[in-house]
Amino acid sequence: MNLIKFRDTCTIMRGTGEVDCYDNPIEDAVYEGQCLYEEGGKNWSSDMVTRTPTVFLPGNDVLVNINDRIQVTTESGREIRAYAKSVRDVRLRVMQTLDITKIELKQAFED
Repeated sequence: MNLIKFRDTCTIMRGTGEVDCYDNPIEDAVYEGQCLYEEGGKNWSSDMVTRTPTVFLPGNDVLVNINDRIQVTTESGREIRAYAKSVRDVRLRVMQTLDITKIELKQAFED
């Protein structure tokens, strides 16, 4: 039984502290892979209620920091760009143990 279906894809970027020859910050990918994006409020496709836009990652092995840049591409192709507001490791114990990372999002960014 799958409690959460990770249908979306995410890229999480973090600045290295260095800049290129044009003074643009250089970033490295912290995570690239499956995720689940949930808009704030109760989602019709699940019983989860979130207060702010939230991204769920499978597992707790990705060390996401506050203010990391997150780009989500939803299953339908919509792109969401935002920063990490808070990060929590969550362990769900319903029928099986499932470790996930919950990332609440804040303001959007433009490229």
